[in-house]
Amino acid sequence: MKEHKKMYKRGKLWVTATLFALALGIQIGSSTTASADTVTSAQQATTQTSVAAQPAPQTEDSSYNKADQGNYAALDSVQLTQQGQLDVSGWHATNAAVNRPNHWLIAYDQTAQRELSRGQVQSPVARPDVARVHDVYGAANAGFQAQLALTPAAIAHGDAIQVVSRYTDDPAGNGNPVDYWFAPVKIDSSNAAHLDQVQLSANQLTITGWHATNLAADKPNHYLIVLDSSDYNRELGRIKVDSVARPDVARAFPGIVNAGDSGFADRLTLTAGVVSRGAELTIISRYTSSADGNSDYVDYWFPPVRLGQENVANLDNISVVDGQLVASGWHAANRASGRGHHYLILLDRTANNQELGRIEVTSLTRPDVARAFPLINNAANAGFRAGFQANRLNFNHQLQLISRYSGSADGNSDYVDYWFPPFAGPTENLAHLDGFDWSNGHQLKVTGWHANDITRFESNHYLILFDNTAGRQVAVTMSQPVARPDVARAFPAITTAARSGFSGSFDLTNWHLDPQHQYSVVSRYSTSADPNGNGGDGQYTDEWLSLPLANRRSFYFDQLQMTAAGLRLAGWAVDSSAPARPYAYVIVLSDGREIGRSQLTLTARPDIARLYPQTFNSLNSGFNTVVHFDPAKVGQQMQVLVRFTDDPAGNGNASDQASPIYSNSAGYLDQLVVTPTTLQLAGWHISDQTAGKPYQYLIALGQNGSELKRWRLTDLTARPDVTASFPAILGNDQAGFAASFAIPANMYGQTIQLIHRYSDDQGGNGHYTDWYAAPFYIPAAVADPRGIQRFAGNTYYFDPTTRQPVTNRWVDGVYFGADGRMTNGQFSARIINWFVEHEGRLTYSQRGARNGSDGTADCSGSMTAALQAAGATAPAYVYATSNITPYLLQNGYRLIYQGDNEYIPQYGDIVIWGHINNPWESRHIVIASGSSDNQRAISVCWLTRAGINRLAGP
Repeated sequence: MKEHKKMYKRGKLWVTATLFALALGIQIGSSTTASADTVTSAQQATTQTSVAAQPAPQTEDSSYNKADQGNYAALDSVQLTQQGQLDVSGWHATNAAVNRPNHWLIAYDQTAQRELSRGQVQSPVARPDVARVHDVYGAANAGFQAQLALTPAAIAHGDAIQVVSRYTDDPAGNGNPVDYWFAPVKIDSSNAAHLDQVQLSANQLTITGWHATNLAADKPNHYLIVLDSSDYNRELGRIKVDSVARPDVARAFPGIVNAGDSGFADRLTLTAGVVSRGAELTIISRYTSSADGNSDYVDYWFPPVRLGQENVANLDNISVVDGQLVASGWHAANRASGRGHHYLILLDRTANNQELGRIEVTSLTRPDVARAFPLINNAANAGFRAGFQANRLNFNHQLQLISRYSGSADGNSDYVDYWFPPFAGPTENLAHLDGFDWSNGHQLKVTGWHANDITRFESNHYLILFDNTAGRQVAVTMSQPVARPDVARAFPAITTAARSGFSGSFDLTNWHLDPQHQYSVVSRYSTSADPNGNGGDGQYTDEWLSLPLANRRSFYFDQLQMTAAGLRLAGWAVDSSAPARPYAYVIVLSDGREIGRSQLTLTARPDIARLYPQTFNSLNSGFNTVVHFDPAKVGQQMQVLVRFTDDPAGNGNASDQASPIYSNSAGYLDQLVVTPTTLQLAGWHISDQTAGKPYQYLIALGQNGSELKRWRLTDLTARPDVTASFPAILGNDQAGFAASFAIPANMYGQTIQLIHRYSDDQGGNGHYTDWYAAPFYIPAAVADPRGIQRFAGNTYYFDPTTRQPVTNRWVDGVYFGADGRMTNGQFSARIINWFVEHEGRLTYSQRGARNGSDGTADCSGSMTAALQAAGATAPAYVYATSNITPYLLQNGYRLIYQGDNEYIPQYGDIVIWGHINNPWESRHIVIASGSSDNQRAISVCWLTRAGINRLAGP
């Protein structure tokens, strides 16, 4: 490629214009003005060319630069076509074309020094690009495109071809010419070929591929020649080729004339001997001008192709189908050529390679094998399929198949064998019964898995229910494989484990399993497929799985309610012995003696079937009944029996399940509040002996057992919690009582025991049923019932006027609730309680732990411990009176008074004595436990000092 440049400046900008002379697949040469008929290459001279920057557009009859003596031209494209023509395009512009109106293109054989062809340019091609660069005559229409014929010999010999562009005044293209000789074109002389496929089948060698070369342009005869390289290149045969279109080759080699028809696909018959010994073949593609192909030729020798003596085979599948061991696969070998009998032979390796049978097979087509092994003679028909009677085979032995091609009819001589890998043989035999379902009473459903690679041959799965005790088969069913990826993960060495699951159902409509017998589920893999048998008429492998049917029983009372008519029972009951004991009863015992029974009609309970799937008839286990008797007959203890029996009357051979023992009475005091003036209580009392006793009393006994007071109760309330907890006791639906009484004077300072009584006597005597509550203590009465007082562990405020505890009222920032007890001052109460609880247990000391942890304390140390116990934040250390103030402020206290005047503290105020800025002065700290001008306070030690007092209040 040549490039011509000119630089110019427009204003202050330099611009470069470039002209490309483009030629594809040729060499650009020099130009001359001589005749193509007379000029030789020695006469060619170089012509200088120049490029104008931006000449004004012009036509042939417009102005142009007549002073330009240049001869300009370029070949844009040169291509040898498939028809042997030179396809050229380009342009030629020169002022010398004036008065030379005839434009010719000439193909000149530079090697042979002769013209090959010429053609006149009849339709010039517009080239405005040339006109912009060369301001010469005719530049705007200087383009051309034409095809020039070449001779086969010129192409075949690879002659150098030169294209000449000529302007002349001679219509024949000869006289007074101006020529431009382009660089010679080099003809492609490559010799390209490829074997797409060589395939051998039935002694026919099929050869497909292509061979393309310009060297064969004058050689019309095409042969394929096959040599036996392993026999000194002995020619085995040759084939005259009928060309096959190969547009793909033409696209890849556009400069080779015969590339589009360079294909071949032909067959050559080989002898059985050549095939059998796996000869190495050399294939030659030859183009020649001679009829016999032996002279004037161009060859392409392909790499040798070895037929080889491969003996290859595969057993695609071996399994038992319809009682036969069916083997299918393929066997391909060149050595089988000439051996026309194909046998499959089955051996028992475990039994010293005993032959179990042989079958002569018919060859089956296997195009897949032919594609994989194209040079094996019988690959296309290498398939086989044959079956051996499976009931004569022991698959626990190691078996082996031989594929044999033989030249003898009996297959015992002149043969080539392929021994397939052994199969079958001893395998792991693993199984598990995951579960069983006997819930509907008519079917026994079993699930589990049985993993054994024997299933590749014993592929029919039977499940057998076997009575071990009686030694007989009860039922049989067949199972389809169930996916078990868990088993495959656990036993990866068993290849069939992933499909080892089973599920089956035994029909027991006409069978009653005896829970006293031992049963097994036999998982059997068999070659037999008889749906009416158990697989025993074929080869089979068993695994015995224990079936635990016995000793499965349970019951539950969803409802147990004592009524005036008797005991209502609803629930469910299951018993594995029910097949032999079909009658169900509930029996009520009182102190071990029967007081009533009821036969049960069992109803559907699918929830129990899910809970007890392995228990007989659990699906039909529900009941709802009333056992009629007089509740007054119930003694100290009641119990219910759930019975399955073989006696319609409920006796006979029975299987009993016993309920817990139920008491005939119960009671509890849920609430007991002793205030300074009242007794507030709530509880419940039930008894089977309450029938006919409509009156109820609370009776208070003193510590010497004497009656101090009795109160009549008129109303009972519902207690669902009691009903739920004690359904077997009469009256549980209306068992609650509650009362509030003023404390008689004779009950203060005594341990009291309360009795709740049901009686048939209006005065609470006569026939009665009692319940005794736990004893409790009532402290002595408050001596001075004014202000804040502590009583029975609680804090109260007594009105100074009425001297009664106030209720539902705020007093000095503290609230006292409905029962008079302080409610919102609990933090202060907890501090005070700490001191009360430690009363008499601490020794005053400033040398010990100071907080009571070692039995010693001082005022500030004990206050620190009491605050923390009440819920204050953990202290940094055990404080002194001089540094406890920040701890109080941190926990919600505020400074409400400081000075030496009189101040009346409120309940819960913390008082500190001493000068605030003198840590060495003796100090003291207390908490106010009352609220009056004669206030009470509490601490480990009580000091009264004159001087400055400081108080902190919540």
